[in-house]
Amino acid sequence: MAYLVWFIERDLCVASSIVILQFEISINYKCPSALNLFMFNWSLMKKPDNFILMNLKEDTLKNDAPLFGNSLSYDDSHLVIIPAPWEPTTSYKGGTSNAPSLIRQASHQMDYFHEVYKDSYEKGIFFKDVHPEIHSLHEQALDVCADIQNQLTQENGVYTNFEQQLKKANILSDHFNSIIYNESKSILNSKKIPALFGGDHSCPYGLMKALSETYKDWSILHIDAHFDLRIAYQGFTHSHASILYNATQLANAPQKISHVGIRDFSESEYSYANKNNHLSFTDKVLKRKEFSGETWDQTCYEILNPLSKNLYISFDVDGLDPQYCPQTGTPVPGGLTYNQVVQLIEKASKDFNIIGFDLVEVASAPGDYESWDINVGTRLLFELCLATLASNNK
Repeated sequence: MAYLVWFIERDLCVASSIVILQFEISINYKCPSALNLFMFNWSLMKKPDNFILMNLKEDTLKNDAPLFGNSLSYDDSHLVIIPAPWEPTTSYKGGTSNAPSLIRQASHQMDYFHEVYKDSYEKGIFFKDVHPEIHSLHEQALDVCADIQNQLTQENGVYTNFEQQLKKANILSDHFNSIIYNESKSILNSKKIPALFGGDHSCPYGLMKALSETYKDWSILHIDAHFDLRIAYQGFTHSHASILYNATQLANAPQKISHVGIRDFSESEYSYANKNNHLSFTDKVLKRKEFSGETWDQTCYEILNPLSKNLYISFDVDGLDPQYCPQTGTPVPGGLTYNQVVQLIEKASKDFNIIGFDLVEVASAPGDYESWDINVGTRLLFELCLATLASNNK
């Protein structure tokens, strides 16, 4: 729990010159008496004559607390984030559907000044409430998909109602996608920038579809350990492993896709990427460039330069070295450093119009907003938000 305490300096209360000093006292929820102890000690102190206690405000860091402390309304914000607690097709480790409910609390332990993006934050970042249908859809889809995946692992190959269950899973995913699509269209119609925080990597399909109908020319910067170019992985049309393939099947597909950090993929995905003229900066390619002396600045140029100016960023956190995301669903050794990703995003903000983004596969245990994965995910989300806002202010 956190409390904000304001003090006003009397001596400076002349003309229009008023200075307010703000202090934040973080109170561990296990020690509720800490605030009383602070107030008692304050009352015993010999307070300087030029300071008076003005106000005490409790910020309980609830799930509905403003993201990054931003109190602007939807109408006054330029960037709107759709939370997507969805992971029914997760095929290894779970936990990413917990992230959207944790990100607001975690964001309050950050400082919001940014040395690169300066005042971009002041344009407003609004984090929507979870759509009321998503939680029930998610519970249904989890049960159905778990049954399908269990049947796929049976050695005898005898399935029970497999086709019916698979059809049901895909219908539930279609319903989820329509919700994200409609929310994205509404944001775009309000002349705002849409983004999504998941959830597994199947989540942003509806957002990509909405953007493809808004921008004639657009490209994708895809940061990931995997190509995600599988066709209906495990039978799920909208699997987390199929999102980039599904993006290429849109009526107005992205003109170019640049895959970065890829290091775990099938032969068919590799072939599909090459046949369709995707840019593939696999982990081995990136390391070869680094070991031969190429600077990361030059590599960033090669990654970004062929892309069209309207740029969508799809960021699966497992594109990072697993030291930054140990709880993510499908971690793979190798990967990008945090600072490499931050610089790549910064480069994109300077030369492109970032039309939207997703950040997915950040995972944690329920209620654990103090986990390392959530800490890193929160800071990556902040970087993406500020870069997007800055890119639209050129």
